[in-house]
Amino acid sequence: MNLNCSLNSLHLNRADSNCLNCSDVKRMKPVKLLDRGIVKKVWLVDWDGNEIVVSKLTNPIYQSDFFKNLKNLLEFQSSKMVTKVLGFCGHSIFYEYYRFGNMNNLHSILPKYRLFSFKSKFKFCIDYVQIINFLHQSSMVMSIRGDLVAPEQIIKGNHYDHRIDIWKIPDVCHWIIKDTKVPSFSLKILHWIHGRCKSLQPTLRPDANNVLSVYQIVMYLLP
Repeated sequence: MNLNCSLNSLHLNRADSNCLNCSDVKRMKPVKLLDRGIVKKVWLVDWDGNEIVVSKLTNPIYQSDFFKNLKNLLEFQSSKMVTKVLGFCGHSIFYEYYRFGNMNNLHSILPKYRLFSFKSKFKFCIDYVQIINFLHQSSMVMSIRGDLVAPEQIIKGNHYDHRIDIWKIPDVCHWIIKDTKVPSFSLKILHWIHGRCKSLQPTLRPDANNVLSVYQIVMYLLP
């Protein structure tokens, strides 16, 4: 597989900026296990003083899915919406390390930067919808995994598509902005667009770009 990746985010002691490969593995020292599942283990490692992430396939049954995910990521490396790939070796893929982790850590991180206002938190609602919009408009179409379930997912054997992601947007945004005072005009607009997102008929839900446009209006109207 031909890779075109950049190591510009790392502090390197070499002139080139080629991808990390098997020759670099011997200088990687495990720091801690970040995650593990049926498909892979994810490690934080130290490589020449740089923190990077190594995702290692643990079940060969899922090899096809593992490398399909890599192919998708590589196709969209120019986008800031996609995790940066630094290289690979065999069944291991090397990624840039994001120290804040995933969005589950949001409410423990924001207080450290004194970000308490609705405006500060609502920016993350916009970021979330921008990511969904990016996925839906690209050839890397996939549903967002998580604990939230749209009605059509409950019925066994029922067909569903990317509109299940739209159903989940209000729940995610409400979680992001919880414990903040929402201006009344913002609340009315959000109540309207979120009501459309929660339509039991999937075809009546707005697409991600529509939701994003409304969110941007809400942000624009904030003082």
